[in-house]
Amino acid sequence: MRTAALNRQMVPAEDAACDPSIMKCKTPIYTYESKCLHCSGTGFVKSRANGRHASLWTCLPCNGLGYVRRATARFVPESTDGSLTLARPTVDPDTRARAARLAARKTLHQQHDRELQHIKEEQQHKLLEEVQEHERERERGPHGAQGPQQGQGWTAGAH
Repeated sequence: MRTAALNRQMVPAEDAACDPSIMKCKTPIYTYESKCLHCSGTGFVKSRANGRHASLWTCLPCNGLGYVRRATARFVPESTDGSLTLARPTVDPDTRARAARLAARKTLHQQHDRELQHIKEEQQHKLLEEVQEHERERERGPHGAQGPQQGQGWTAGAH
């Protein structure tokens, strides 16, 4: 029965093809959808608190959809097309195509953001290396680590 509900069929194909005069058939179980009896199809229920302190909650039996799926062997439910959708409208191809375009666009933006982040990190790394190199040069002094070169001597009264 679980596969019948997933395939949106009222009765599984093997049970529908069963002939009771030839073989022993299962009792047909029909699956249908109806309005939720707890929330009357709204998807919300009111708590049973005292007067003014009641609050509104999402209906648990229908999970806020307003419709529940039921199974019965007592009667054949009134159904127009035999599909089970839990009162959801079918999605037209234009909407699916638009959703696919939006998803592709979002993926492209995410890829672009990652590339920009990578470039930014490279620039920050280069800048950090330049700052560190500048600090090393400053620590060495004006003449480097070796001291003054020939002709650049330190003189006491040069200032």
